[in-house]
Amino acid sequence: QAGGEGASLSPRSGETLTDFESVQVNSETEGTLFGQATRRGRPEGVLAIDDLVEELRGENAKDICVIKVPESLKYVEYLVIVSGSSTRHLRAMAQYIIRLHKDRKGSKDKFVTVEGAECDDWMAIDLGNIALHMMLPEIREKYELEKLWTLGSEYDDQSRAIDFLEKLWTLGSEYDD
Repeated sequence: QAGGEGASLSPRSGETLTDFESVQVNSETEGTLFGQATRRGRPEGVLAIDDLVEELRGENAKDICVIKVPESLKYVEYLVIVSGSSTRHLRAMAQYIIRLHKDRKGSKDKFVTVEGAECDDWMAIDLGNIALHMMLPEIREKYELEKLWTLGSEYDDQSRAIDFLEKLWTLGSEYDD
């Protein structure tokens, strides 16, 4: 399934579907927000979002969160964040998704990019149209990517603390002379 018109992605218990631009998903918008092919000048992908989520569900990914990234960022169409139950589970999910991508990709499609392959608690996979982040629950709670990507850095306590420290450093450097 290519994720075209009529495709529907429904959240299950513990999953979140978020439209970054409006931060609300309802039954009227869900079918149009999720599962459509990329048509906006961002990277095309081998996997449609609904296919990826179904595969992740099949791999027992926990707390699946799908965030629709604004097209103005020209980054990816979706950011997907999932939790795994262990390091072994994270790696198994990653290997499965990479294999799935490799099996479906055409000769002109790019290979996936993997970050954190050697980490025990976090891994990110760039699938072209989708950025997939897989983390252990405690790491996911620590970094709060959902909060950062849906509310913005001005509402994220960690980002605000960094901004505050940078402003203090800048103010301090003005008086060094």
